[in-house]
Amino acid sequence: MRHRNLARILLAICVGFFFISTVSAQSKTLPQAVRLLAQQAFKSEKAATVQQCFLKGIQKLHSPSEKIQAFEVLADYESLAGLYEAAAEHYKSAAFISDHQGSQRRILLIKALRAILSSGDDTAALKLAESLEAHIPYPPQKEDYTLHVYRLWLDFRLGYKPYDRLKQFLNDSHYASFHPALLFSLWWFSQDAGAKERLEKRYPNSIENAVVQGKTELKPSVFWYLMPRSGTALDNFNHTIQQKTQTSKTKNQKTKKQSSTPQWHQVGFFKSARHAKKLARELQQKGFSVKITKESRKNGAVFYTVLVAHKANTVIKLRDAGYESVPVF
Repeated sequence: MRHRNLARILLAICVGFFFISTVSAQSKTLPQAVRLLAQQAFKSEKAATVQQCFLKGIQKLHSPSEKIQAFEVLADYESLAGLYEAAAEHYKSAAFISDHQGSQRRILLIKALRAILSSGDDTAALKLAESLEAHIPYPPQKEDYTLHVYRLWLDFRLGYKPYDRLKQFLNDSHYASFHPALLFSLWWFSQDAGAKERLEKRYPNSIENAVVQGKTELKPSVFWYLMPRSGTALDNFNHTIQQKTQTSKTKNQKTKKQSSTPQWHQVGFFKSARHAKKLARELQQKGFSVKITKESRKNGAVFYTVLVAHKANTVIKLRDAGYESVPVF
Protein backbone atom coordinates (compact mmCIF):
# COMPACT_ATOMS: atom_id res chain seq x y z
CA MET A 1 0.00 0.00 0.00
CA ARG A 2 1.06 3.57 -0.56
CA HIS A 3 2.09 5.37 2.62
CA ARG A 4 2.29 8.92 1.35
CA ASN A 5 -0.78 9.49 -0.77
CA LEU A 6 -3.86 11.02 0.76
CA ALA A 7 -6.26 8.30 -0.36
CA ARG A 8 -4.45 5.61 1.63
CA ILE A 9 -4.49 7.74 4.76
CA LEU A 10 -8.16 8.59 4.39
CA LEU A 11 -8.95 4.90 4.13
CA ALA A 12 -6.86 4.22 7.23
CA ILE A 13 -8.61 6.97 9.18
CA CYS A 14 -11.98 5.52 8.30
CA VAL A 15 -10.79 2.02 9.36
CA GLY A 16 -11.83 0.38 6.14
CA PHE A 17 -15.46 1.49 6.00
CA PHE A 18 -15.04 4.11 3.30
CA PHE A 19 -15.10 1.83 0.25
CA ILE A 20 -13.60 2.96 -3.05
CA SER A 21 -16.41 4.21 -5.27
CA THR A 22 -15.17 3.17 -8.68
CA VAL A 23 -16.66 0.56 -10.92
CA SER A 24 -13.33 -1.02 -11.76
CA ALA A 25 -12.37 -1.36 -8.11
CA GLN A 26 -15.65 -3.11 -7.29
CA SER A 27 -16.17 -4.99 -10.54
CA LYS A 28 -15.37 -8.36 -8.95
CA THR A 29 -18.00 -7.98 -6.23
CA LEU A 30 -20.77 -5.85 -7.73
CA PRO A 31 -23.69 -7.68 -9.36
CA GLN A 32 -23.71 -7.28 -13.11
CA ALA A 33 -26.83 -5.10 -13.10
CA VAL A 34 -25.25 -2.66 -10.60
CA ARG A 35 -21.95 -2.66 -12.45
CA LEU A 36 -23.66 -1.80 -15.75
CA LEU A 37 -25.69 0.93 -14.04
CA ALA A 38 -22.55 2.47 -12.54
CA GLN A 39 -20.68 2.32 -15.84
CA GLN A 40 -23.56 4.09 -17.57
CA ALA A 41 -23.87 6.76 -14.87
CA PHE A 42 -20.15 7.52 -14.73
CA LYS A 43 -20.06 8.34 -18.44
CA SER A 44 -21.27 11.79 -17.43
CA GLU A 45 -18.94 14.40 -15.95
CA LYS A 46 -21.79 16.19 -14.16
CA ALA A 47 -22.67 15.05 -10.66
CA ALA A 48 -26.37 15.85 -11.10
CA THR A 49 -26.54 13.62 -14.18
CA VAL A 50 -24.73 10.80 -12.41
CA GLN A 51 -27.16 11.03 -9.48
CA GLN A 52 -30.21 11.10 -11.76
CA CYS A 53 -28.99 8.08 -13.71
CA PHE A 54 -28.39 6.10 -10.53
CA LEU A 55 -31.74 6.94 -8.98
CA LYS A 56 -33.66 6.00 -12.13
CA GLY A 57 -31.66 2.81 -12.51
CA ILE A 58 -32.14 1.76 -8.89
CA GLN A 59 -35.91 1.76 -9.40
CA LYS A 60 -35.46 -0.88 -12.11
CA LEU A 61 -33.27 -3.20 -10.03
CA HIS A 62 -35.04 -6.31 -8.78
CA SER A 63 -33.28 -7.62 -5.69
CA PRO A 64 -32.81 -5.77 -2.38
CA SER A 65 -29.12 -6.67 -2.47
CA GLU A 66 -28.67 -4.94 -5.82
CA LYS A 67 -30.46 -1.83 -4.59
CA ILE A 68 -28.34 -1.68 -1.43
CA GLN A 69 -25.09 -1.89 -3.38
CA ALA A 70 -26.23 0.65 -5.97
CA PHE A 71 -27.21 3.15 -3.28
CA GLU A 72 -23.86 2.59 -1.57
CA VAL A 73 -21.85 3.14 -4.76
CA LEU A 74 -23.85 6.33 -5.40
CA ALA A 75 -23.28 7.54 -1.83
CA ASP A 76 -19.54 6.80 -2.05
CA TYR A 77 -19.39 8.84 -5.27
CA GLU A 78 -21.28 11.71 -3.63
CA SER A 79 -18.91 11.67 -0.66
CA LEU A 80 -15.95 11.98 -3.01
CA ALA A 81 -17.68 14.82 -4.84
CA GLY A 82 -18.36 16.68 -1.58
CA LEU A 83 -22.14 16.13 -1.81
CA TYR A 84 -22.31 15.03 1.80
CA GLU A 85 -25.99 15.61 2.51
CA ALA A 86 -27.01 13.55 -0.50
CA ALA A 87 -24.47 10.88 0.44
CA ALA A 88 -25.91 10.62 3.94
CA GLU A 89 -29.44 10.20 2.61
CA HIS A 90 -28.41 7.48 0.17
CA TYR A 91 -26.39 5.58 2.79
CA LYS A 92 -29.57 5.67 4.89
CA SER A 93 -31.64 4.48 1.93
CA ALA A 94 -29.32 1.49 1.57
CA ALA A 95 -29.40 0.87 5.31
CA PHE A 96 -33.17 0.72 5.56
CA ILE A 97 -33.37 -1.85 2.77
CA SER A 98 -30.86 -4.08 4.54
CA ASP A 99 -31.56 -6.67 7.23
CA HIS A 100 -32.55 -4.90 10.45
CA GLN A 101 -30.71 -7.47 12.56
CA GLY A 102 -27.48 -7.57 10.57
CA SER A 103 -24.30 -5.54 10.87
CA GLN A 104 -24.69 -4.24 7.33
CA ARG A 105 -27.31 -1.73 8.43
CA ARG A 106 -25.10 -0.36 11.21
CA ILE A 107 -22.11 -0.08 8.87
CA LEU A 108 -24.18 1.90 6.37
CA LEU A 109 -25.61 4.17 9.06
CA ILE A 110 -22.13 4.82 10.43
CA LYS A 111 -21.06 5.80 6.91
CA ALA A 112 -24.08 8.12 6.87
CA LEU A 113 -22.86 9.58 10.16
CA ARG A 114 -19.46 10.29 8.65
CA ALA A 115 -21.11 12.06 5.71
CA ILE A 116 -23.24 14.16 8.06
CA LEU A 117 -20.17 15.10 10.10
CA SER A 118 -18.41 16.08 6.90
CA SER A 119 -21.35 18.32 5.97
CA GLY A 120 -20.97 20.20 9.27
CA ASP A 121 -24.48 19.42 10.54
CA ASP A 122 -23.49 18.57 14.10
CA THR A 123 -27.10 18.55 15.34
CA ALA A 124 -28.13 15.83 12.87
CA ALA A 125 -24.87 13.98 13.56
CA LEU A 126 -25.55 13.95 17.30
CA LYS A 127 -29.07 12.61 16.79
CA LEU A 128 -27.86 9.74 14.60
CA ALA A 129 -24.87 8.99 16.83
CA GLU A 130 -27.05 8.73 19.94
CA SER A 131 -29.47 6.44 18.11
CA LEU A 132 -26.62 4.14 17.04
CA GLU A 133 -25.04 4.18 20.50
CA ALA A 134 -28.32 3.06 22.06
CA HIS A 135 -28.10 -0.24 20.17
CA ILE A 136 -24.42 -1.20 20.41
CA PRO A 137 -24.27 -5.00 20.65
CA TYR A 138 -22.18 -6.94 23.16
CA PRO A 139 -19.45 -7.61 22.46
CA PRO A 140 -18.97 -4.55 20.24
CA GLN A 141 -18.19 -5.19 16.59
CA LYS A 142 -15.48 -3.51 14.50
CA GLU A 143 -17.86 -0.87 13.21
CA ASP A 144 -18.82 0.09 16.77
CA TYR A 145 -15.25 1.19 17.54
CA THR A 146 -15.50 3.43 14.50
CA LEU A 147 -18.70 4.86 15.94
CA HIS A 148 -16.93 5.55 19.26
CA VAL A 149 -14.24 7.55 17.49
CA TYR A 150 -16.73 9.51 15.41
CA ARG A 151 -18.61 10.41 18.59
CA LEU A 152 -15.35 11.52 20.21
CA TRP A 153 -14.63 13.91 17.33
CA LEU A 154 -18.21 15.14 17.40
CA ASP A 155 -17.90 15.93 21.11
CA PHE A 156 -14.79 17.99 20.44
CA ARG A 157 -16.67 19.91 17.78
CA LEU A 158 -19.57 20.49 20.17
CA GLY A 159 -17.19 22.19 22.58
CA TYR A 160 -16.53 19.37 25.05
CA LYS A 161 -13.04 18.25 26.03
CA PRO A 162 -13.07 14.44 26.14
CA TYR A 163 -9.29 14.13 26.51
CA ASP A 164 -9.51 11.21 28.95
CA ARG A 165 -11.58 9.22 26.47
CA LEU A 166 -9.18 10.10 23.65
CA LYS A 167 -6.19 8.90 25.68
CA GLN A 168 -8.08 5.73 26.58
CA PHE A 169 -8.58 4.99 22.87
CA LEU A 170 -4.86 5.55 22.29
CA ASN A 171 -4.12 2.75 24.77
CA ASP A 172 -6.66 0.33 23.32
CA SER A 173 -5.67 -1.91 20.39
CA HIS A 174 -9.26 -1.95 19.12
CA TYR A 175 -8.66 1.63 17.94
CA ALA A 176 -5.21 0.96 16.44
CA SER A 177 -6.28 1.95 12.93
CA PHE A 178 -7.29 5.34 14.30
CA HIS A 179 -4.18 6.00 16.38
CA PRO A 180 -2.45 8.35 13.89
CA ALA A 181 -5.62 10.45 13.61
CA LEU A 182 -6.19 10.35 17.37
CA LEU A 183 -2.63 11.45 18.14
CA PHE A 184 -3.00 14.23 15.63
CA SER A 185 -6.32 15.22 17.22
CA LEU A 186 -4.69 15.40 20.64
CA TRP A 187 -1.90 17.58 19.27
CA TRP A 188 -4.33 19.71 17.25
CA PHE A 189 -6.74 20.44 20.08
CA SER A 190 -4.28 20.74 22.97
CA GLN A 191 -0.83 21.24 21.40
CA ASP A 192 0.28 18.16 23.39
CA ALA A 193 4.02 17.82 22.74
CA GLY A 194 3.97 14.15 23.74
CA ALA A 195 1.33 13.37 21.11
CA LYS A 196 3.43 15.11 18.47
CA GLU A 197 6.52 13.13 19.49
CA ARG A 198 4.63 9.80 19.41
CA LEU A 199 3.17 10.65 16.02
CA GLU A 200 6.60 11.46 14.58
CA LYS A 201 8.15 8.31 16.05
CA ARG A 202 5.45 5.72 15.41
CA TYR A 203 3.85 7.00 12.22
CA PRO A 204 6.57 8.91 10.32
CA ASN A 205 4.96 8.30 6.92
CA SER A 206 1.43 9.34 7.89
CA ILE A 207 -0.31 12.39 6.46
CA GLU A 208 -0.87 13.53 10.05
CA ASN A 209 2.86 13.63 10.67
CA ALA A 210 3.37 15.39 7.34
CA VAL A 211 1.12 18.20 8.58
CA VAL A 212 2.96 18.38 11.90
CA GLN A 213 6.28 18.58 10.02
CA GLY A 214 4.96 21.30 7.69
CA LYS A 215 5.32 19.10 4.59
CA THR A 216 1.65 19.41 3.66
CA GLU A 217 -1.43 21.39 4.70
CA LEU A 218 -4.74 20.59 6.32
CA LYS A 219 -7.42 19.67 3.80
CA PRO A 220 -11.07 19.35 4.91
CA SER A 221 -11.52 16.32 2.65
CA VAL A 222 -8.92 14.42 4.68
CA PHE A 223 -9.19 16.04 8.11
CA TRP A 224 -12.98 16.25 8.02
CA TYR A 225 -13.18 15.21 11.66
CA LEU A 226 -11.52 18.45 12.79
CA MET A 227 -13.80 20.79 10.87
CA PRO A 228 -15.03 23.32 11.75
CA ARG A 229 -12.48 24.65 14.24
CA SER A 230 -11.86 28.19 15.41
CA GLY A 231 -8.33 29.49 15.38
CA THR A 232 -5.80 31.24 13.21
CA ALA A 233 -4.60 28.11 11.41
CA LEU A 234 -8.01 27.13 10.05
CA ASP A 235 -9.01 30.74 9.42
CA ASN A 236 -5.95 31.15 7.22
CA PHE A 237 -6.69 27.87 5.47
CA ASN A 238 -10.30 28.82 4.76
CA HIS A 239 -9.19 32.28 3.60
CA THR A 240 -6.82 30.68 1.11
CA ILE A 241 -9.54 28.41 -0.27
CA GLN A 242 -11.97 31.32 -0.57
CA GLN A 243 -9.27 33.43 -2.21
CA LYS A 244 -8.57 30.75 -4.80
CA THR A 245 -12.28 30.27 -5.50
CA GLN A 246 -12.87 34.01 -5.82
CA THR A 247 -9.88 34.43 -8.13
CA SER A 248 -11.16 31.66 -10.37
CA LYS A 249 -14.65 33.18 -10.47
CA THR A 250 -13.31 36.64 -11.27
CA LYS A 251 -11.29 35.37 -14.23
CA ASN A 252 -14.23 33.42 -15.64
CA GLN A 253 -16.80 36.17 -15.15
CA LYS A 254 -15.14 38.28 -17.84
CA THR A 255 -15.76 35.67 -20.50
CA LYS A 256 -18.50 33.27 -19.38
CA LYS A 257 -20.44 32.00 -16.42
CA GLN A 258 -18.58 29.67 -14.10
CA SER A 259 -18.63 26.09 -15.42
CA SER A 260 -20.11 23.29 -13.38
CA THR A 261 -17.27 21.08 -14.65
CA PRO A 262 -13.96 21.30 -12.78
CA GLN A 263 -10.93 22.50 -14.71
CA TRP A 264 -8.40 20.83 -12.43
CA HIS A 265 -8.23 18.34 -9.57
CA GLN A 266 -6.02 19.25 -6.61
CA VAL A 267 -4.04 16.24 -5.42
CA GLY A 268 -1.51 17.91 -3.13
CA PHE A 269 -0.73 21.16 -1.30
CA PHE A 270 2.81 21.52 0.11
CA LYS A 271 5.24 23.90 1.73
CA SER A 272 8.08 21.98 0.09
CA ALA A 273 8.74 22.29 -3.66
CA ARG A 274 10.63 18.98 -3.50
CA HIS A 275 7.58 17.11 -2.21
CA ALA A 276 5.34 18.77 -4.79
CA LYS A 277 7.68 17.81 -7.64
CA LYS A 278 7.93 14.25 -6.41
CA LEU A 279 4.14 13.87 -6.42
CA ALA A 280 3.93 15.52 -9.84
CA ARG A 281 6.45 13.04 -11.27
CA GLU A 282 4.48 10.12 -9.84
CA LEU A 283 1.28 11.41 -11.44
CA GLN A 284 2.96 12.04 -14.80
CA GLN A 285 4.36 8.52 -14.81
CA LYS A 286 0.79 7.26 -14.40
CA GLY A 287 -0.34 9.23 -17.45
CA PHE A 288 -1.89 12.31 -15.87
CA SER A 289 -1.40 15.85 -17.17
CA VAL A 290 0.02 17.74 -14.19
CA LYS A 291 1.03 21.26 -13.24
CA ILE A 292 2.38 22.85 -10.07
CA THR A 293 1.27 26.32 -9.04
CA LYS A 294 3.27 28.49 -6.66
CA GLU A 295 1.61 30.84 -4.19
CA SER A 296 3.47 33.44 -2.14
CA ARG A 297 1.79 34.99 0.87
CA LYS A 298 2.31 38.32 2.58
CA ASN A 299 4.12 36.71 5.50
CA GLY A 300 6.73 35.30 3.11
CA ALA A 301 5.46 31.71 3.16
CA VAL A 302 5.37 29.88 -0.17
CA PHE A 303 3.02 27.01 -1.01
CA TYR A 304 2.92 24.60 -3.95
CA THR A 305 -0.30 23.09 -5.29
CA VAL A 306 -0.21 19.94 -7.43
CA LEU A 307 -3.03 19.93 -9.99
CA VAL A 308 -4.21 17.30 -12.48
CA ALA A 309 -6.00 18.50 -15.63
CA HIS A 310 -9.65 17.52 -15.83
CA LYS A 311 -10.63 14.89 -18.40
CA ALA A 312 -13.43 12.36 -18.57
CA ASN A 313 -13.51 10.17 -15.45
CA THR A 314 -10.45 11.88 -13.95
CA VAL A 315 -11.72 11.39 -10.38
CA ILE A 316 -12.27 7.68 -10.99
CA LYS A 317 -8.86 7.26 -12.60
CA LEU A 318 -7.16 9.07 -9.72
CA ARG A 319 -8.96 6.86 -7.21
CA ASP A 320 -7.93 3.78 -9.18
CA ALA A 321 -4.32 4.99 -9.00
CA GLY A 322 -4.61 5.54 -5.24
CA TYR A 323 -5.00 9.32 -5.03
CA GLU A 324 -7.63 11.50 -3.39
CA SER A 325 -8.45 14.73 -5.18
CA VAL A 326 -10.45 17.92 -4.69
CA PRO A 327 -12.10 19.55 -7.75
CA VAL A 328 -10.99 23.07 -8.67
CA PHE A 329 -13.49 25.00 -10.82
